[in-house]
Amino acid sequence: MNTTTPLRRRRQGFTLLELVIAIGIATFVVAALYSLFLAQSRQFQFQDLQMEMHQNVRFGTDTLTGNIRMAGFNTNGFGVGELGSSGTGPGIVPNVTMPAIIPWDSDTGPDAITIMYADPLTLIESDPTERQDCGDSFLVFDTARLDNLNRLGTYEANEYILCHDYTNRASSTFLWRTDRPANVGTGQLHYTRLSGSPTFADFNAACPVGDDLPPILRCGEAKIMTFYIDDDDDGIGPGSPDHPVLMMDSDFNWPDADDVPIVDNIEDLQFQYCIEQPGNGCNDPALWSDTFNVAVADQIWSVRMHLVVRSSQEDPRGQFPGQRPALGNRPASSDTDHYYRQVLTTEVSLRNIRIL
Repeated sequence: MNTTTPLRRRRQGFTLLELVIAIGIATFVVAALYSLFLAQSRQFQFQDLQMEMHQNVRFGTDTLTGNIRMAGFNTNGFGVGELGSSGTGPGIVPNVTMPAIIPWDSDTGPDAITIMYADPLTLIESDPTERQDCGDSFLVFDTARLDNLNRLGTYEANEYILCHDYTNRASSTFLWRTDRPANVGTGQLHYTRLSGSPTFADFNAACPVGDDLPPILRCGEAKIMTFYIDDDDDGIGPGSPDHPVLMMDSDFNWPDADDVPIVDNIEDLQFQYCIEQPGNGCNDPALWSDTFNVAVADQIWSVRMHLVVRSSQEDPRGQFPGQRPALGNRPASSDTDHYYRQVLTTEVSLRNIRIL
């Protein structure tokens, strides 16, 4: 006789088959949710890397374009005196005055560029009532004119200054290094006058002792900056092959420990230059070249720059076939890695050179 009641049968629980089916469905749901979570996490990481690269390449481009656009300001395209003629040292161009723009072209590595201009926020004008000889080692400024007194007080020792006669664009631009802070009481700003030195041969030719300097010189603190990529393990600077960094040098001695890192993970930097021809502008591709003779630096019309930015991390799946692309006259890398990359190309018109 079966004494099991209907209520007791209902309390017996699930069968083994029902448990297996339930566990299988739960496992499938959990696996699907985990796969979705992983996919979303990878997508978020990819978006973060893309945004990081975008911000880096934009910041690097903005820094470069803002400074390159100023190249040649308050000059005639060159500076005579310091850093010119037959002097020696990193970046010195023998037998040529200091150009407002210097190309450093490489077909096996990143390019670099040096630009020179006067800081417009520091401009002061010399006193036209004071006769200055080319053999003098100081300038006198009218401290009662405009904001000359305050601006003169910002000049310290060992700073480069650019002085040009803005009423005569064909006149020489003088590049000196101050040897002491400015004297706001007398209005004098002293600079190093290397008489007889080969580094001043171009200055002596442009302004021999006994001749007068122009009656009005507009002077400003010289910005002489070199932009380059630090991507080696030489122990100078923060860059390495695994961590390339866009650097800025401000004393014409690079690479050096005091150079400033601008943007991380800028892997390549390539420049092209256009010397404008009448009627053609720079629309003809044949007018663009990877370098130029610095003797015609005052004829450069536009600069085209290419930046390659690399992600800070590799593809987390290790599946993305990354490769540094070919740019300018530098071929593409033969090595494949798993980094993401972006390329940004920008053209900059050299307004302060082409108006001469």
